[in-house]
Amino acid sequence: MLLIGAGAVGQVYGWHLQRGGARVELLLKPKHVAAARQGFQLYRITSKKGRVPETFKADAVHGDVASLRGRRFDQLWLAMSTAALARAAKNPSSPVSVALKELGQTVVALPPGLEVPDLLAPYVPPRRRVDGGVTLIAYDAPLVEDEVPEPGVAFRLTAPAPFSGANANEVVRILRAGGMKARVHPDARVAVAFSGATMLPIVVALEGAGWKLKDVRHSDYYKLAAKAGAEARRIVEDRTGVKKPPKTVLFGSTAYYLSSKFAPHLAPFDLEVYLRYHFTKMRTQSERGLAFLSAIGRRRGFPTEAIDELRSRVFAKA
Repeated sequence: MLLIGAGAVGQVYGWHLQRGGARVELLLKPKHVAAARQGFQLYRITSKKGRVPETFKADAVHGDVASLRGRRFDQLWLAMSTAALARAAKNPSSPVSVALKELGQTVVALPPGLEVPDLLAPYVPPRRRVDGGVTLIAYDAPLVEDEVPEPGVAFRLTAPAPFSGANANEVVRILRAGGMKARVHPDARVAVAFSGATMLPIVVALEGAGWKLKDVRHSDYYKLAAKAGAEARRIVEDRTGVKKPPKTVLFGSTAYYLSSKFAPHLAPFDLEVYLRYHFTKMRTQSERGLAFLSAIGRRRGFPTEAIDELRSRVFAKA
């Protein structure tokens, strides 16, 4: 199979796919090829200080899509941000677009967002697409001093990753064989959309509070995030035609307040440092996600006041 993108998430999925018996090849930008051919250092997070070293070395690494023309992979995995996929999809001659059209029998799409099926539609018919959800935590280590003996990617598997589509069973089978929790879901993209609608306002509010959970609690940001989350879930309901999961009613301002207080004690790493590091890199995607929800909400006549205020207060600072 061919994996496009070898950031933290791509490395972790590639390692599990390879462990599950797949031959894993990478398609990367030319500047990353030499380093990728040396292999990747991974660390499984087992506890607050437990970091078990693992190694992922792809079976082949390519920096040019032209060299792959004429081949056909059983599965083509997209391990990239939604923003990067959007940029590539706009250009039919980009390496990603060419790969989507010509190289993959089944395309496994990991980028989040309700717009992803539309981005892939010109290149991938629905019957060939498998939608996936990323439920693992992965980051470039060390996050803090002396966390690991040498730089690498630390990761922890959380909930089973959902996958949906005609060939989702085969995707799940390989991942499970490689030790990753995964399951077939009726609609993985909808499931991820509701969790994203809940978490995205929290992350943006945290940035607004200077990435300090205590400052979120001692400001109006946690109430604003709760209101924005409720607006976002209503918009996702309308967009997908699916009722929000009953458990999302628990995500009110009180739950946000309490989780900001106790979550750092439960996480097996420095939570504030991780959130700041990871979501600073994902800032463009976060801004894009809120803008997308706001645009849909206004077009459909739903309230977006909290979403728009959060966007204005945080992203207008840049």
